[in-house]
Amino acid sequence: MKKILCLIHLPPPAYGVTVLNKNIINGQLNKYFNLDTISINTSRKLNEVEKLSLTKICVFFSIVSKLVRKLLLNRFCFCYFSLAPTGIAFYKDMIFVLLLRIFHVKRLYHLHGKGVSLKKDFLHKLLYKYCFNKSKVILVSQSLFYDIKDYIDKKNVFVLPNAIHNTLKDSEFEKIIKKRSFKERADLLFLSNITRNKGAFFALEAAQILKNNGLNFKFYFVGEWKDVSSEEFFDKVEQCNLKNEVKYLGFKTGKDKSFILEESDIFVYPTYNDIFGIVNLEAMEYGLPIISTDEGAIPEIVEDNVTGFIIPKKNGPSLSKKIETLIRDKQLRIKMGTQGRKKFLANYTFDKFEENLIDIFNKEISN
Repeated sequence: MKKILCLIHLPPPAYGVTVLNKNIINGQLNKYFNLDTISINTSRKLNEVEKLSLTKICVFFSIVSKLVRKLLLNRFCFCYFSLAPTGIAFYKDMIFVLLLRIFHVKRLYHLHGKGVSLKKDFLHKLLYKYCFNKSKVILVSQSLFYDIKDYIDKKNVFVLPNAIHNTLKDSEFEKIIKKRSFKERADLLFLSNITRNKGAFFALEAAQILKNNGLNFKFYFVGEWKDVSSEEFFDKVEQCNLKNEVKYLGFKTGKDKSFILEESDIFVYPTYNDIFGIVNLEAMEYGLPIISTDEGAIPEIVEDNVTGFIIPKKNGPSLSKKIETLIRDKQLRIKMGTQGRKKFLANYTFDKFEENLIDIFNKEISN
């Protein structure tokens, strides 16, 4: 089997991309390729990401040492690399790029971020040109090609939407839909890291409008604190007079998260800095209508007026109007959620993702 070096982010911390990478490494690729994996995480907790510390510097040099040893002792067909395109992480990753180029290892980048096109200064342009030269790239959506078009030819780009495992049987889904049809109150769900750019505060502002309009709902927030503290969040809850309507359930995984998805009726994800939003797929699997934003690939995932609603970014009133529409029309939210599950099963299951990634790897080997 061909030997492939994998430089990827793995849990902890657990979030969309790290969980996806864990599924890749533990999946079917091992039957076809000899994967030699290095986790390039220097953070153990979500609130440590993009922050510099002595501990992280030591971890980074340990990773560099491990990479050098592997490059000296092995001959790799290519390197599958989840490159961070911006921020402190990009400068860290450039050290790995430098080593790969010194050892003449081909690079296949899988980009789970954006922002390259925003960096106009001479240093970034120089680094990006060096980074992407003679490389291939996997994008989660064709719509994101604009971000790297100055540095790579379109023929060297693959498109592969993110995916999750389908864990819910059709018979189980039918029972969930039946139970939702008898509910009087609508339960809203925000499932993501509690961070400003995922729109948590805009969700609270929308909830305040809903309460003022006399609507019957509960709003559950699930996720780990990142750049928003619990004090800031609950201060905002109190300011919006939502102590009886909003409940924070903490970070959930596995059966606990599945239970919350089952019990919810509407998924609210007003992000304003995203490229894909894997959490939308989790909502679609459980048949939740989604209200999200025109950000990254999300308009491709959430079909406006079919599987949910797409709204402008940073717009609490617009968000509240769409939530109100779904709260008042139970049959519409069930219909949209059912269409969302069909779309998920047709396009975003991990089995399909894995088949396409194996095909991309084989193409890279043949080249």
